[in-house]
Amino acid sequence: MNVDPVQFFSNGGLKQENRQDKDRDKDHRDRRDRYDDRDYDRHDDRRYDRNDRYDDRDRRDRYDDRRDRRNDHHDRYDDRDRRVFEPINGKREREEELRDIQYDYLGLKKDESKKKIKGEKGKFIFDWDASEDTSSDYNELYSKKYDIQPQFGHGTFGGYDRHQLASKKDLPDTHWSKKQLRDMTKRDWHIFKEDFNISTKGGVVPNPIRSWQESSLPRQVLDAVRHLGYEKPSPIQMQSIPVSVSGRDILGIAETGSGKTCAFVIPMCIYISKQPRLTKETEAEGPYAVVMAPTRELVQQIEKETRNFAQFYGFRVVSLVGGQPIEEQAYQLGKGCEIVVATPGRLNDCLQKRYLVLNQCNYIVLDEADMMINLGFESQVTSVLDAMPSTNLKSENEELAERQETDRERVYRTTILFSATMPPQVEQIAKKYLRRPCTITIGEAGKVVDRIRQTVIFVKSENDKKEHLVQLIKDGPPPPIIIFVNKKKHCENIGAVLEECGVSYTILHGGRSQEQREAALDNFKKKNSDVLIATGVASRGIHVDGVTHVINFDIPNNIEDYTHRIGRTGRAGSSGLATSFISDKDTEIMYDLKNILTATNNIVPIELLKNPASSNSSKSKDSNKSVIFK
Repeated sequence: MNVDPVQFFSNGGLKQENRQDKDRDKDHRDRRDRYDDRDYDRHDDRRYDRNDRYDDRDRRDRYDDRRDRRNDHHDRYDDRDRRVFEPINGKREREEELRDIQYDYLGLKKDESKKKIKGEKGKFIFDWDASEDTSSDYNELYSKKYDIQPQFGHGTFGGYDRHQLASKKDLPDTHWSKKQLRDMTKRDWHIFKEDFNISTKGGVVPNPIRSWQESSLPRQVLDAVRHLGYEKPSPIQMQSIPVSVSGRDILGIAETGSGKTCAFVIPMCIYISKQPRLTKETEAEGPYAVVMAPTRELVQQIEKETRNFAQFYGFRVVSLVGGQPIEEQAYQLGKGCEIVVATPGRLNDCLQKRYLVLNQCNYIVLDEADMMINLGFESQVTSVLDAMPSTNLKSENEELAERQETDRERVYRTTILFSATMPPQVEQIAKKYLRRPCTITIGEAGKVVDRIRQTVIFVKSENDKKEHLVQLIKDGPPPPIIIFVNKKKHCENIGAVLEECGVSYTILHGGRSQEQREAALDNFKKKNSDVLIATGVASRGIHVDGVTHVINFDIPNNIEDYTHRIGRTGRAGSSGLATSFISDKDTEIMYDLKNILTATNNIVPIELLKNPASSNSSKSKDSNKSVIFK
């Protein structure tokens, strides 16, 4: 068939032809289905005749039945779906209803957060109204961005507070000495302690006193200080006095000649003043306080210092030392006293003979504790401590001990221990009898000898020593001078040498009676003699003003005694000179002596450096002992 293409496509010919084809195919399928149905119940000949017309009618009815059955089948499936999904939908509705009830009656909040909706050009917009936007309003919080200052990290922002730094710049740079006491800050107190080389350990420690006038000490103490001419407290007094007055135990380590006696006498007098006055009945219970020292001379010196303060309170002081009749001392104890100053040996004798009891003694001071241990007084010291009332000993629990220190209804024991070194025996005593102690250290190891120029001279014989001694007496510093020896017989030999030089001298050693020792020391203090020749008995605690030169004619065999011997000069902040004679036989002290000379920037002799003993610590007897704190 010829068809005009233009007309065909303009009339939609292709679409119309396709539609006609589809209708024709549908008619064919319908006719085919009818013939198939008609042949469904035919006879075997498979031919259609007129007799089958009635059968065809029945066949159409059966076709309708099959169609109805198919519809019924679909209806049954619809009913099944409704039975399956109806409970689900109902359950969801019940859950929503229950949730609404919970919101209403339980106060729950619905999730009404704003949902982000993708807007035009990839921007995000929110579903609130534009009238709710308040960002354009003036708000100081939004207009001024907060400057974050983190407390950790690196760089400028790592832990710096700009406002704090700015405020520090505005503070006036005023030294603590120009501030009032009430204006002192924690930083000022820290600088104050550094200026006076004061270091403390043991929890919260009271601030030191800056001057006698600013202190809150009783009137009697201030009168005594003024009467004795003490212009200002020493570093150990600055810190030790307020700590002791607060009721705490003290472990004090201070340089020699630093005023330790006054540091424990003042708090002791304040403690006794708070106790009831002694009567005829209570005097038999013993003193209120006990002070123990290693040597007779030191005990008598402490007794004198204690009387200077006790007289302003009306307290009585008794000293107990060897070399004097014990019956006379027992008589003084029988009259009653508030304070006893004694050596451990004589005090223990009085306790054993019942001349003295310590039933009401709750204040004890151990001065030069390491020296008492070295002299073999450890058992006597512990016996005295055990003779005191144990029920008044503070608890070993630090928290409970802290509360007991401030208890005003009950009296607890106060223990003050001063020591230049800390050998194991002293550590054991401190651990057993001290409770929550405050450790006060003035200066550092070797601090006292920093002010002392030390000279060591190698000698070959005793005659060589004497020649050098005469030269030092003639060309050295002026008197008073102390010469130390290790043996008593050397005192007389040196005295003969000095007598030839026309130098006055006095002798002090343990072989003399107590009266002779007291007279010799008093004679030297009054400057009636230029030179004091002494054994180690005068090396500890003896204070003589103005000693310019200490000579170790015989050098001791340990560094502890050496340090205390030369400590007789350069006291109370002044300078001094110490000269020591040493030979190849003195190997026990060479190692420690070389170290202390090096640490204090003094000259080490070439003979000492070359000696093998100076480089081998095993040769030193005291190499394993505790460090010396001066």
